[in-house]
Amino acid sequence: RLFAAIGITPTLARLGLPADKLDWTAEQALGIDRLIKNNPRPFDPAAMRGLIQAAYDGDLAASVM
Repeated sequence: RLFAAIGITPTLARLGLPADKLDWTAEQALGIDRLIKNNPRPFDPAAMRGLIQAAYDGDLAASVM
């Protein structure tokens, strides 16, 4: 509801990210070291891909790691 109230698109799909770019998006996200290093949980490619898929689908429960 918060996203709708302030006008934020709730999913990567609704932002227009093509499904065939999810792997590429995960790879790019893993390359942002300053953000990955500050995360208290370790991220490997599979974990990042899962997070990107959750953001694409709007699956908030799956985005909790």
